[in-house]
Amino acid sequence: SGDQPSCSGPISAAGLSVSQASLISYGVVARNLGVLGIPLVVLLGCRIRARRRMGAPRER
Repeated sequence: SGDQPSCSGPISAAGLSVSQASLISYGVVARNLGVLGIPLVVLLGCRIRARRRMGAPRER
């Protein structure tokens, strides 16, 4: 019980550094997705619409 505060110190510091690094990397990925994600979403949307169009007459 007495050793917990000394052990939690470096662990919390490491956790903060990891969280900061993850936030920074997430921000970089978000920027890249902001540029590349738009055409990807459009392509996926077109594919889904095409599948729905092809599947509609078959279901009827």
